[in-house]
Amino acid sequence: MRIDRDSMAFLRNLGEAVKIGVTAYITGGIAYWVTAEIFIRYIGKEITFSPLVSALLAVPFWPMHVYGDLKWFGVLPQDVAALLVTIFTIILFILDFVTRGKYRTRPVALITLAVGLILGIIYALACIGNL
Repeated sequence: MRIDRDSMAFLRNLGEAVKIGVTAYITGGIAYWVTAEIFIRYIGKEITFSPLVSALLAVPFWPMHVYGDLKWFGVLPQDVAALLVTIFTIILFILDFVTRGKYRTRPVALITLAVGLILGIIYALACIGNL
């Protein structure tokens, strides 16, 4: 059984879309977890879980945490960081995909994670004065 060129192109594009989604999901989770850990330590709340346990709980399930935060507490720094990193990751990967790697934006995940964390920390410091 031979696979024609159109099917191969579709599978390649599908694989690229899955890679974009998984990378955006993981970078958003890492941004949520790191910003939440910094925010909790900065405001002086008691630490319930070790960082390893909290990473295992926060990174895979960060959309549920963001939903709960927005519903019950309002906008927190970790929500802003996670959403910004996810959106920026998707945008940069789509630009890389559309240009077929012409601009080589491969370290996209690390760049957007760093930018999102910096913005989340700045937002956390701004929120500290309003608590």
